[in-house]
Amino acid sequence: MLFRSHPSAPTVNIARGQGPETQLEGFTFRGGYGGVTILASSPRIAGNVFSRTGFGVVVNSGSPTIVSNVIAGIGEIGGARAGGDGILIGGEGSSLVEFNRIEANHLGIAVLAPGRHTFRNNLIQSNLVDGINLANLGAAEIVQNVIARNGGSGIKAHMPAIGAGSMIAQNTIAQNAGDGCELSGFAAGTVIRNNVFFEDGIRFDLGFDPTPPVIQTNDVHVTSGPPYLGWLSDFTGTYGNVSMDPRFLDPDGRSEEHTSE
Repeated sequence: MLFRSHPSAPTVNIARGQGPETQLEGFTFRGGYGGVTILASSPRIAGNVFSRTGFGVVVNSGSPTIVSNVIAGIGEIGGARAGGDGILIGGEGSSLVEFNRIEANHLGIAVLAPGRHTFRNNLIQSNLVDGINLANLGAAEIVQNVIARNGGSGIKAHMPAIGAGSMIAQNTIAQNAGDGCELSGFAAGTVIRNNVFFEDGIRFDLGFDPTPPVIQTNDVHVTSGPPYLGWLSDFTGTYGNVSMDPRFLDPDGRSEEHTSE
């Protein structure tokens, strides 16, 4: 079913404490102001297409499951960029975001409020700014995603609390315009492990605590510039970290053309 999104309001609002039995599945949202907003609810948003709306999915609070959606061209209204995010999490909760294709939006995933969120097995690529931007995060699990060719950093995270315990593991982070992973704040509780960084480094900018994150068994391969930036020393050759060309079959992504249609 196709929804032509409302020109000045969200197309679907899910509120008043709805649980996982509330499901939105198999719809196409195209054009107009926005897709879905969630308030104090935990629905399942699955198998939908969000294309060229002002925003995709906005979570004001709650713990939804957002799975197997295509979210593309968000922030584009009437052919002009309107500055929308594919997924915006702005309230407390524990969202699960997995198996989504999030591309060609203003920003892929943005988190503005504390909580423990899980982002796994997503394709996050070709967004205008960052792939994932965590501005005020309690903790997150960012696991086994492909985060590539975004206009900002692959992952940009500010950790405002001590011992948040975020995990960044088993991701492929490649050819983003900014850093592969850019951290600031209290990074001591964060673990960066078993990732492949291709032409993208890891940056830690000194914030409240000089203790760096745990960095183990990553392949950080950068042909121009240092692989570790900011307040980080070079971890190559220590704690299992290496710098080897991953030899991607299609490093420039030319074998498939993605569109927001």
